[in-house]
Order: sequence, then structure tokens, then C-alpha cells
Amino acid sequence: MLASSSRIVPAVATSRETSAATEEETEVEQAAREAEFYFSDINLPYDKYMWELHTANPMHAVPLADLLSLPRMKRFSRYGADWLADALKDSTALEVDQTKTFVRRRTEVTEPKDFTQRTVYVSGFGLHRKHLKDELRTFFESKYSDIIGYKLRQEQLGYHKAAAVFLEFPSISAAKRFIDSPSLTWGERQLTARTMEEYLDSQVWSQLLTRKDAQKYAELMVGRTRSPPFNAFAQKAGTVDEASSASRATGSEEPRARIYIQFLGRRIRVYDEGREFVRPEDVPVVRDATLEFSGIAQGHIDRREPVRLLAQNSSHLVPWVQYTQGDTSGYLVFDKPLSSEDAAFVRTTLGTLFGQPVAWAFLDRENERRVQLDAAAAMARRARQVARRHVRELKDKVFVWSHLQGARRDSREPRTASSRSTAGESDIERNTPASARERREPRMVDRLQRQRSPSMSFPQRR
Repeated sequence: MLASSSRIVPAVATSRETSAATEEETEVEQAAREAEFYFSDINLPYDKYMWELHTANPMHAVPLADLLSLPRMKRFSRYGADWLADALKDSTALEVDQTKTFVRRRTEVTEPKDFTQRTVYVSGFGLHRKHLKDELRTFFESKYSDIIGYKLRQEQLGYHKAAAVFLEFPSISAAKRFIDSPSLTWGERQLTARTMEEYLDSQVWSQLLTRKDAQKYAELMVGRTRSPPFNAFAQKAGTVDEASSASRATGSEEPRARIYIQFLGRRIRVYDEGREFVRPEDVPVVRDATLEFSGIAQGHIDRREPVRLLAQNSSHLVPWVQYTQGDTSGYLVFDKPLSSEDAAFVRTTLGTLFGQPVAWAFLDRENERRVQLDAAAAMARRARQVARRHVRELKDKVFVWSHLQGARRDSREPRTASSRSTAGESDIERNTPASARERREPRMVDRLQRQRSPSMSFPQRR
């Protein structure tokens, strides 16, 4: 496991200690930058989960512990909330309360005007690679001080991904000056810049995106259409809530599929609300079904490698790989407890992983439960992604997704749910009376408990 590095640097430090301090200073800057992104105008109003955290109390303060659980912040969670509070103390966009427990924006959220005209799409950086995001951010922020928003974009080019960025400027004139500047270069590469509006319109005729995909991305990014996936400003105006309530009142709301994942020997319901999509009480407790591998060098690895190696030598040992890129350790989560023979087989077969020797170990009860819940949440997100691709076929049917499908098909698209919806319905619903199903249907409980009087102290806003 990764160990927390010390933030106290002696007055007289060795070269190794100085290097460690410099590395941590870099991580402090990165943590502050990622936190500011989550609260920025380019993300907060269009991120449903962040908006729920933001509006969970009257002071619009978000617990630092919840902020550290977000995907971009997870790699800093090993340092703790106090470390993040210190990292944000000099932020011009965020402020931390005196107890170092909550963080909030220094200014209220305002609806951006002329967003697509003020945002510039820049391409020509070549193929995407690790750490390119930080390099590009440093490059643009050092040369153009009026950039107020930054977002990396990866364009699919066959089997590769090309890097591009969206840069938000405070005004249309500032964006135009950037586009017209003659020295738009990245090393020896000549860059291409255009407004986001022009980019979205061009994608309709591009080979990279179909008209449907371009429209979907536009909805997701800026909420151009009447019904984007989530738009806090549309909800505040009442357009989203009124439409949804009217459809429910008239019974015209399109029925949705019931999504399940097959995990740990049980079918687990996937919900549409919240960030984790599964209820912890629905995930069974299975001991000795998780192995931790450690000792790999930090870098990008292929998660399918352990699955392929085990599938070639065993038909019943097909795990879910729980790993975050950049970590030195990860986990294999199996559907049932491993016997001593199975554990020995895994250690022997996967003694060398990603070209490096690795160490294997079982987890204690608390850590194994945490890993299994994280794996269930990741599988639920994947199941929702697959289900969206077949939304017209599914409608109100049952869709069951298992990681075994992807493992056996070697990352190809799993077959549609329509062919197995009948079997899923018979397993779950066919022999169950309607009244019993209604009683068994769990209530949708918001995981965010609104705090009426949270214990926090912020300076008075001007």
C-alpha cells in the first residue's frame, strides 16, 4: 500500500529529502487544481453528484472527506482531510472552514453566458499520453493568464486517442484574441484553435463523431438543448422538474430497464441516483475472495492481463480487477472464497504481472469489505454504460450484466440485453406475485443526509 509522505521538511535537508519535498509541493498544487475544477463553473452546475453535495446545506459547504472520494481526488486521499485543507489555504477560488472539515466556493455560482463562444477548442498535440494533462495546463497557464477554465479532451483515432483541450476565457473578445494569435505552437507542432460552437457543429460531418454523438456530447458539456442530462440552471428555472413531474402525472414517462449486476454470487440492483449506484446492504459479505497484488511500478497497465492469464489456465477463476492507474498495488475480486489450492494457483500463474514480479496477500475483513464495495460500484457504472447503448431495446425489461461477459469476449461489446431479458425476468419476476414484488421493491433513499445546522465556520462573504 502507498504510505503517506511527511509534509514537514527540516531546515537542512539532504538531496533526497529536498526531492521528496518538491514532489509533495507538486502534489499540493495538483490537489488544489483538481479541487478547484470540481467547484468551477465549467463542472459544478453540470455534475449532478457535486451539485447535490454543494446544495446539501445552506452554506453550500462540502465535506473534505467527500471531496477526497471523487475520482480525480482519490489519489490524494492517503494524505487525509487536514493535508487537503492546508493545500487549499491559498486558493483564490475555494475557502476552508476553521475546523478544516468543509470547503466551499468563495463566490456564488452564476450561469455562464455565451459559453460556447467564450470556450476555445485547441487540437494538434498528437497522441494522448500519461501526464500530458499537467504539461498542457502548465503550458497554457504560463503563456495565457486570462484562462479561467481548462478541460482535457481525448478524440478517438482508430485504436489511439488524440489529445485536445477546451479553454474557457472570460469574454468572447479574449477568446477571439487567442484564436487569432499567430504563435500557437506546442514544441514543433502547429496548433489549431476554434470556438467550441464551431467545433460542435463541425463534428456532425466529421468521421470522429456521428451527428448523434456530437449532439450527445454537446448536451453533456454545455446543456445546449432543452433536456441535458443534468443542468442545475435548468432545474432552478423549473424546466426539468416540471417536465418530469408532468410526465409522471400523465403516465407518459418512458419506462426504464431494471439493471442488475451479477457479483459475489448474487444479483445486485443498480440504481439511477447517487454516485455509487449500489446500496451497501445489497452487497454480500464474502470473506477470502479478494487478493491484493503489490510491487508494480507506477504507470499505465493493462487490467485485462491477469484475467487473460487466469482464463487460459482455469475456467472458474475469472476475477474483477480493481486498480487505479498510477498506484503500486491493486486487487483481484473473485465471486466466491478462494481455497488454499486456488490461492496457490493464482500466486503461481501470476507470479510475474505486467512484466514485474508481484507479491500476493489476502486482506483483512475491513479492507476486503471496502474493496468489494468499490468493485460493486465500478461494475454498476459499467453496467449502466452498457445499458445506455441498448436503451430502446431494453425499455422496461430486466438487464443483468456480469464482468464474466467482458472477460470471455476479450473486451468486445457484450451482447444486447434483449436476448437474455426473458431469462432474467423468469429468474427474478416470473414466479413472484405482483404484490410481493411491490413490497420487496426498495425505497430510493438519498445517500446525502441534509445537515440543517452543520458545525462549520466560514468568514462572512462580501
